[in-house]
Amino acid sequence: MVEVAGRGRAKSVPGPTKRHRGPSGPESFDELLLKRMHGKSFDEKAKEVAYAGLDCYVLELLESGRNEVRNANESVIRGTHLHTGLAHDSELRFALGDWSHRPVEAEKPDGDAAEPAPDVTPYRSELTARIGGLMKNCSPDGSITLSRGGMDVVLEVFCELAARLGFASGVIAGRVRSDVVSEDDVLAALQLVYPGELGQIALREARSLLAKSRSRQG
Repeated sequence: MVEVAGRGRAKSVPGPTKRHRGPSGPESFDELLLKRMHGKSFDEKAKEVAYAGLDCYVLELLESGRNEVRNANESVIRGTHLHTGLAHDSELRFALGDWSHRPVEAEKPDGDAAEPAPDVTPYRSELTARIGGLMKNCSPDGSITLSRGGMDVVLEVFCELAARLGFASGVIAGRVRSDVVSEDDVLAALQLVYPGELGQIALREARSLLAKSRSRQG
């Protein structure tokens, strides 16, 4: 257990989870969540709620990188900008645990960029489109873009956050002896794993999405 103060009240949350590494990696975002949920399954609403919460953290990372780019009078968010922005954001650092202390590798030009890490390659296309949508929120006029190396960093952050959320959701579902992780389990996991002001924003967005989904169903 780890004590954290962040921007909100101090509370205890589960410590860092183990990273996924391997030559093949999960085939999709769904499989990433499943691998961390202790063999449990999850319904589509749970996935939507997870996405809504994770989007807030990824957007925060992109905005921190954008601010670094603007301060440097540049127009492309690179991995180094994201790591610098991360270093200035205590809630993001806490949410990522040991991941945030990784050494920063020099980024090659986009044309010569190395292949992304094995644990994010299989579902790069699935999450790249979603991150692209978040970039539009970050830079509506398109004046600031994300390099391939920057995308690799954001993909890894997305996957690390998802792994932690999936793990906590599975634990919570197990406590009520359920074989299926529900949207309420994910909401509880968001509240537990990601405290503080940013965590409250993520929780509010997730609850809002769920409320709209339920209202559409009557």
